[in-house]
Amino acid sequence: MNEYSNCCTANRMFPESDLCSHCKEHADFEEFNNIKDLVSSINKFDNYYEMADDPRVYAIGLASEIAIDKELTQLTKEEVSEVKNSLSTVGKVIWVRYFNKI
Repeated sequence: MNEYSNCCTANRMFPESDLCSHCKEHADFEEFNNIKDLVSSINKFDNYYEMADDPRVYAIGLASEIAIDKELTQLTKEEVSEVKNSLSTVGKVIWVRYFNKI
């Protein structure tokens, strides 16, 4: 799986740097190592980012949506089913609104 920044889930600006490609700031980078990490990210997804007045909040929410979507498209049908079945009630609402196209 891919590596994402902890600020907005964007990729690294340069392969060995600690700069976020979206924020252009120093960040820690993490991987979605397994289905559990992906489920956690969906459950914690900010589904109100589209209504934010602050463009930074919107940009972070959009980057997070794109990163999760990217990871979901790399999963097999069985893995996607496992993700869906592991979601919390809020996560299932988020899934229907943002990620149901997978």
